[in-house]
Amino acid sequence: LLCTEIMSNNIRCAEIDPVIHNNKRVLNNLLAQQVNSLPNCDYFIRIQTEIKPFMRKVVTSWMLEVCEDQRCEVPVFPLAVNLLDRFLCACDIKRNQLQLSGAACLLIASKTRQYAAFPIDLLCYYTDNSVTPDDLKHWELLIMTKLGWRIYAVTGADFIDHLLIYCWPESHAQIRNHAHTLLSLACTEPELMQTKSSSLASAALIAAARGLKIKENVFNKLCNIIDTCTEEVELIVQKIENAFLEACKSMTVVQIEDRYMQNTPPASSYDVFYI
Repeated sequence: LLCTEIMSNNIRCAEIDPVIHNNKRVLNNLLAQQVNSLPNCDYFIRIQTEIKPFMRKVVTSWMLEVCEDQRCEVPVFPLAVNLLDRFLCACDIKRNQLQLSGAACLLIASKTRQYAAFPIDLLCYYTDNSVTPDDLKHWELLIMTKLGWRIYAVTGADFIDHLLIYCWPESHAQIRNHAHTLLSLACTEPELMQTKSSSLASAALIAAARGLKIKENVFNKLCNIIDTCTEEVELIVQKIENAFLEACKSMTVVQIEDRYMQNTPPASSYDVFYI
């Protein structure tokens, strides 16, 4: 018997489909649906009695590290954070239940946006076994019930490829990797949790283009596409860049970049910007 199967750890992802990504109607549908995916309130003020913004920052950073360590597909982390934010808008929890909530959201997101779900035992391991498999299964059901089983959401990761094709078609692969990195960092920032996904994606693309020293004379065009004023996007860009500088201090970005740069050689201008 001859086995020709090749065992590889590389994640096989579908290539960009021009029928979808060159279709303005698809982008318009994403823009219309993104409003339904936003957290409907500032839950730190209106819902949560024990959870504070810095706690969200800690748990989402932990979620990002788990995704980076497991080399998850790009859309998993933004969706997991979105699920967490919408759940916290609907349910008041204790502070010792926040990591459990984050783990359960990772489990749901991996089932939704990845070819293989997180093993429950593995997620428990990442919590130092402070969470049991039964806890995780129960909390997964609680989250989906609180969200009315609306577990799909439009996130910034859904906009990246669409906007790149319209604004930087010649630098698609180069900007894409770094934009996803910056978008992941933006998702960990509490002050950006109610920002529209299209605005987050646009700001991440602008920040990535600046870092790579790629022309950004499409700024106005990009803002027109997403129907957002340039001042608002520029403010988000500044917040993302500040988050990046803070992350550099803990070397978080180096780890994130390794995830997105596996098959892409770094550009010299990017090296200068990110040192």
